[in-house]
Amino acid sequence: MLVSTGNQSDYAYVHVCGMYQALQAQNLMWAPAYVTVSMFFLNIGFNAVLVAHYGFTGAAYAQSASRIAQFLLLVGAPHANAIAVLLWSD
Repeated sequence: MLVSTGNQSDYAYVHVCGMYQALQAQNLMWAPAYVTVSMFFLNIGFNAVLVAHYGFTGAAYAQSASRIAQFLLLVGAPHANAIAVLLWSD
């Protein structure tokens, strides 16, 4: 059960966990794994650029940008799977 303490970052975490569960219910198990690994590397890139320019605030911007990108990719994962099935089906 997901419980939020009221922080803004908790709301984002709850939504991403909900997306993971929705994808698992659709039998899309690999999509969350690929998205999580790619967001790890994207977050490193964001941190390298933004921390150099904005300091500690840049780290917060990098984390926020990575979480938004992660959510958007997870929302698009079922659609990407449907398109792949249409393109590569016999």
